[in-house]
Amino acid sequence: MNSTVKVFSLGVMVGLSMYGNAITAGTANSGECDPFTCNQSSTTVGQSIDWQQVYSSALFGSSPYTISTIQFPDIYISTHGSALVPPAVAGPVIAGDYLISFAYTFDTVGSLSTNMATNITSGETTFFSGPLATAWTLSGGLVVSGTPFLYNPTVGNLLIDIVATNQPHVPNFSGNGYLDDDTTGSVMSSAFDITGFSKGTTPIGLVANTILFHV
Repeated sequence: MNSTVKVFSLGVMVGLSMYGNAITAGTANSGECDPFTCNQSSTTVGQSIDWQQVYSSALFGSSPYTISTIQFPDIYISTHGSALVPPAVAGPVIAGDYLISFAYTFDTVGSLSTNMATNITSGETTFFSGPLATAWTLSGGLVVSGTPFLYNPTVGNLLIDIVATNQPHVPNFSGNGYLDDDTTGSVMSSAFDITGFSKGTTPIGLVANTILFHV
């Protein structure tokens, strides 16, 4: 996948919320800039990327949970080629509007289609809509809280759908940031449609710490 840069091993934050478990999906072994920290499309107006990830229901056991927060750990900034340094003052999540939704999918890890609409089986719910340029911390990465989503692992795998619009043109290796990703394809995989650039599927997926509240 051209949009992915392999950089170096990155740490994963794992924690326990005072209200519920923080399930870590994936093990970080590289860095990814789509869809939050680069725009490799041919447009700065309208949709630049639709990025979907399926997380295996096996990660969550069998109990229903309410998802209220999702954390994508460890943002770094490229300075020279693939060299990375921690951000100092400015957040590397680029401007634009982000629509983040959760849904159920019967597609398994590794079987998402580039026909993005067909990957959604049921229950699509808007979790967050708006800018994210300031929704990050130096210690935690990108942390997004939104409208709680009731997830029952016995119904199907968890799908997250991220649509970015009106992003400025920020090519890869241009001082953009990176988030932790997992390249193994063991517990998650992704599909992407980058406007005017490419579409495809990949075993790569953003590592996520999902804060889950018991129902």
